[in-house]
Amino acid sequence: MSEGVTFLIDLSEVVVHKSGSILCSFCKEKTNRVHSYRRQEIQGPVLSNKDVKISLKKRRYLCPNCSRPFYERLQMADYYQRCTNALKTTALTYMAFHSFRTAARLVGMPTNRLLRLFAYQRLKRL
Repeated sequence: MSEGVTFLIDLSEVVVHKSGSILCSFCKEKTNRVHSYRRQEIQGPVLSNKDVKISLKKRRYLCPNCSRPFYERLQMADYYQRCTNALKTTALTYMAFHSFRTAARLVGMPTNRLLRLFAYQRLKRL
């Protein structure tokens, strides 16, 4: 957005992880062995005309069955995404009433990202 000012929200210590085991995304075996941690920044919604960056600490697990590392799944963002699901939904909603460029500016994301997001959407048949 304008002026390059961003809010940084650090959720790495606030997010409470479920205790217990998690399913391996490859072999579906249960594991609770934490391999490492990784910090990830995700773009959040625009507040007071300023960008919001959410900083997370993601767990990386190691499966004892297939010996492959995998990341935990977050509800707020899909795999390999750098913005929240709520921000994507808001952008697609704005896009129904505005142009791609205007909708992208309203939510604070690049126009190309919004175009790619629209291209991957499945349209429902009536």
